[in-house]
Amino acid sequence: MDERKESILQLILQKLPWNDGKRAFRLSVIVLVAIVLIWTFLLYVSLPPRRTVVVKDPQFSFSPESLPDIESAAQRLSDEHDIHVVVITLPGTGLDESENKSAALKAYKEYCNPGFLRDRSGICLLLFPHVGYVEAAVFTYGMARGSVNFDLEKEVDHLFYQVHAPSPKFDKASSSSLDLINEKGHFHIGVLRLMIVCLLLPLLLAAYVCMRAIRRKKIKPSPESYKYRVTRNYISRTDTFLHTD
Repeated sequence: MDERKESILQLILQKLPWNDGKRAFRLSVIVLVAIVLIWTFLLYVSLPPRRTVVVKDPQFSFSPESLPDIESAAQRLSDEHDIHVVVITLPGTGLDESENKSAALKAYKEYCNPGFLRDRSGICLLLFPHVGYVEAAVFTYGMARGSVNFDLEKEVDHLFYQVHAPSPKFDKASSSSLDLINEKGHFHIGVLRLMIVCLLLPLLLAAYVCMRAIRRKKIKPSPESYKYRVTRNYISRTDTFLHTD
């Protein structure tokens, strides 16, 4: 049974494309073309789009003097982690999680549209100013997904606890919340760096396959002919005949 398995394995190895020059060349061309196409596509996808930083206040809760500070904090967060940042005040209670998620996604898509299959990593900070309190909700997208965990969101929410809007404390809490996310957010590896890593692995594998395919197999030198000669032992014997008369 072992001899049969060994013969099957040898047969499979003989059928591999790098044992045939023409098939090896065709395989190499196909692999190289596929790698170039895939690499080009991944490079297009991984090219960092222009990051959008948006601070919108349709509720008129920010004082005009505080807007530059809030925009600067949003810009720092965007620059530090290469993400989109949207800060927007909205009407409503801010207590319905599904409504908050829908409103955040709508605002994020409206202001941050990097293009087809491009990186859309970023965060959206929703603020719901009311008389006597402010609700805050943070949503993350793309490679920034999960960068703001439950504990950090609680810290952000605590900054707005018992803060009135509009007020200087509300303005300060808005910029401080962005700095807090910038400092404590668990952001993932950048998309461009991740794509480079993902590109290198298949590229190295393809290079190995191509090298195996196009490399000429070394032929062992033929042994000297004397090794195949049959040596014979000759026995010299002389018979002596006795002549009798």
